Amino acid sequence: MELYLDTSDVAAVKKLARVFPLAGVTTNPSIVAAGKKPLDVLLPELLEAMGGKGRLFAQVMATTADGMVADAHKLRAIIPDLVVKVPVTAEGLAAIKLLKEEGIPTLGTAVYGAAQGLLSALAGPNMSRLTLTASMRREEMVFKRCVNYRIC
Repeated sequence: MELYLDTSDVAAVKKLARVFPLAGVTTNPSIVAAGKKPLDVLLPELLEAMGGKGRLFAQVMATTADGMVADAHKLRAIIPDLVVKVPVTAEGLAAIKLLKEEGIPTLGTAVYGAAQGLLSALAGPNMSRLTLTASMRREEMVFKRCVNYRIC
């Protein structure tokens, strides 16, 4: 198991990195906007707050596969070993495939259901982040019943 912080609060990262074995920090557009720092300033500060160790994640903003790939290149120009978060949409799945071909590590994000999670896994990101919702729990329960009773 690894511990990641989901924040743009550099002071909090520095404080917690001193105490906990952080694997890294993940951000998303909402978190970055709340922090009011541009990514080219924020990401190096977060890395420094972790003592230069750990993995950073940042999400693309574009809505097309080509735009997401371009965003990924911009993000990795700031932090070369950054993991690029890509929403698991149709365009995001295409972007994940393209980024995988380039050897750029990705995390499939905004996964809200089992089918979407399966498509994410098949596209081949290095990781996927499942957002568990009430409807997802119901899907999971139905799936378990289906498997347990062999009715699928």
